Amino acid sequence: MHKLALIVLLALLASSVVVVSAADNPPASGAPAATAADTPDQLRLELEALKKTVAALEARLAATERQAPPKTETAPAAAGARPHRTPNEGVTPRTR
Repeated sequence: MHKLALIVLLALLASSVVVVSAADNPPASGAPAATAADTPDQLRLELEALKKTVAALEARLAATERQAPPKTETAPAAAGARPHRTPNEGVTPRTR
């Protein structure tokens, strides 16, 4: 479950980086968007920043999971609730 959440988060981060990059540097007359901003060093810096963001989000998720009470499969019986009956318990046969 956590892996899926991280994958979705990374996909959203990657798409937002692409959208922001495309908005800042629109391609001229249909040419591919190749800018001087996409140097290997800058891409590495951006990747490191994203890794730090993901690490911080993982830490927040872990902290949130530690604070959440554990989920139980069975609900506790309510005070004053009647006990469960078998299908024929308390049923009297009818006479015709």
